[in-house]
Amino acid sequence: MSEVLLKIRKIIEEEKFFKVIALFLVLVGFGLRLYWVIKIPNEPISDYKTYYDIAVSIVNGETHPLLGYQGIGYPLLLALFFYLFGSTDILIAKLVNVAFSTATLIIVYMISRKLFKDKIIALIVLLLMVILPNYIAYNNVLGTETFFLFLFTTIILVFLGELNNKMKFPLLGILIGLAALTKPQFMIYPIILAIIYYFKNRTFKETILKFSIVGVFMAIVIAPMTILNYKNHGEFIPVSYNGGYVLYINNNSQNSNGMYMDVAAVEPTQNLMKNLQDIGIEHGTLNAKAAPLYQEAATQWIMEHPVDFFKVGLLRVKATFFSGASDIQIWSMSSWVKTLEEQLPWSEYARNIYTFTFLTDIIIFSITIFGFLFTILGGIYFLLKLKKGNIPYVISIPTINIMFFILISFCFEGQSRYNYPVLFLFIIGFVFIFKKLVSSFVNLNIENFE
Repeated sequence: MSEVLLKIRKIIEEEKFFKVIALFLVLVGFGLRLYWVIKIPNEPISDYKTYYDIAVSIVNGETHPLLGYQGIGYPLLLALFFYLFGSTDILIAKLVNVAFSTATLIIVYMISRKLFKDKIIALIVLLLMVILPNYIAYNNVLGTETFFLFLFTTIILVFLGELNNKMKFPLLGILIGLAALTKPQFMIYPIILAIIYYFKNRTFKETILKFSIVGVFMAIVIAPMTILNYKNHGEFIPVSYNGGYVLYINNNSQNSNGMYMDVAAVEPTQNLMKNLQDIGIEHGTLNAKAAPLYQEAATQWIMEHPVDFFKVGLLRVKATFFSGASDIQIWSMSSWVKTLEEQLPWSEYARNIYTFTFLTDIIIFSITIFGFLFTILGGIYFLLKLKKGNIPYVISIPTINIMFFILISFCFEGQSRYNYPVLFLFIIGFVFIFKKLVSSFVNLNIENFE
């Protein structure tokens, strides 16, 4: 019997065993994602409809009127696959999402192996990634989420990898450039990575040199879009011009919850109206030349109302990270929910929806709470080690990245779907704390309490 147990233990400890389990979990994740996009009907709406329309216009050789308003990365990706398959069927886009989402599972597993140096912990992270409702449901959405998360996790994996410097930092610049084309706020991400790198290595000159290289290659990647924007709009717009609008509609005296509101619903100041009239643009119109004026108006409001800005900033963070999984029903299954509502008696429909809401909410709330707790503790650790001592990546990568996304949400807009890129970091934080708690409990001397 003991020999059998020893053989079983030897098999379990082998690297091959963990690879088999990891592969099995990835295949389960692929199956869940594929099942969702095939069985749950969903049509693109709002921004997602715009992404799809821009992709179709690219395939048809046309110029969409909102080209340059949003990041071109995801529509360009869709256009590429639409062209390759000779069809603009939305199912193609969803299957592309499934492919990138499945690849992300593998990437996060590899990141976890590097951060934790623990095979079992990495498998737990992978398991949570596989079953996380948002990471399954958003494959049904024609938006930036799955593609951006693939890029974001790939950036972190390359950063942690063993590539030589001649390859690593140019490659990071290229990847960050692609991510910035998808989500323009990532243009400042080289600074975030530089902070993480510096506090691990404490080499200021080396950090500046390496991440200057990252910045140069990022600029090369986004340069074609910058040139196209100048050609189309006559303005210097690195990626998109919606930043000024987003800042304006979320930072004004009419915005009471920090969430989206129509730009035309914002009461303009006399100064803004005069500036818009000077360039011949009506208030509420989406125009590249007007974007800087809206940004200026928003910045002025923030400077004049710092307390109100702080309040709506907190509300934005709440809306983004503490609204549960409400975005799943809104964006990834709205067509299916509508069909259920029409086909089922109200009581049965309500029970099903409320149960689904409870189960998904409790998962998201749980990892979010632990993610925020990890970030707070990580921030304290940073303060303690600010002047000396290297900060390990297992602390700095989740902490700094989560803070980065919280800051974006605080300043710009609050929506529950904006938590999507951070959820895998919350999982890492959750598993880190869980591991410490289990370790402390196992080492606890129970006899002292008897």
